[in-house]
Amino acid sequence: MSKKLGTTTVLLPAVHREVSSIIRSCAGFFVDAVRAYRKIIAASFNKPLDQIPAGTEAVRTIRLATPEVRRRILSGWGSNSRVKASSAVGEVETAIVEGLYRGVARTGQKSPTLSLLLDETELKMRGPYSEFNDRYGDLITHLKALTISDAKIYPPSPTIDQVLQDDCHIANEKDRIIVSQAVRYMFTNNDWTGVVTNDHTDLLSNKASIEKHCLLLVCDPLYVFDEIREKFQSGIDPVEAANQSSLDYKRLVRVPPLSASIV
Repeated sequence: MSKKLGTTTVLLPAVHREVSSIIRSCAGFFVDAVRAYRKIIAASFNKPLDQIPAGTEAVRTIRLATPEVRRRILSGWGSNSRVKASSAVGEVETAIVEGLYRGVARTGQKSPTLSLLLDETELKMRGPYSEFNDRYGDLITHLKALTISDAKIYPPSPTIDQVLQDDCHIANEKDRIIVSQAVRYMFTNNDWTGVVTNDHTDLLSNKASIEKHCLLLVCDPLYVFDEIREKFQSGIDPVEAANQSSLDYKRLVRVPPLSASIV
């Protein structure tokens, strides 16, 4: 459908930063949990972890360490992140305890040390980061998304954030940054643009206000092509539409002089 309409999928800088941050933080919970276990366990022994066998004798140590690990990992996070962090601690705890029992089950082999087991667990827990990163990369490839930088779009006007907050009722600062970049992309290229989202809290619930004050479409993924098609069929571009509606789009973007135009 995108090819049929001649539309381009764009990955905005703020969206890329936010997704990358989410991937790093989610995967980071796992690695941070392993490292927290290492510190707390090490403090409970009077010799280095590479001298302590990874056997059932250490299971009790893990059990007693877990509440403190959970407290450290969850500290400072909001409710949504705390749920993810708590889940990560549980998975790390399971991996370590299972590793301790596996060490005992190795017949005829010397049990690994706690240090080695924790090293192996940390390496295993790095897997989610690679997996999430690969999926994100595959999605960008599948969508044939064009990655753009801030340098390739008009700078924001001094008042755009206030317009988005007061007139468009977008409370979340990160959402305002995303909408700001989309508006700037739209007027830089003078092409109808839509932000595709499932966010009903801050964006879809305010789509009428955003379109009224910025001309930007905010679309549910189910209806993005239908809404974009309507704009194409109008026969006018965003700058023309702004002029016809008496919307001063230079309140939203800083259009540089022709000699310094963005290329």
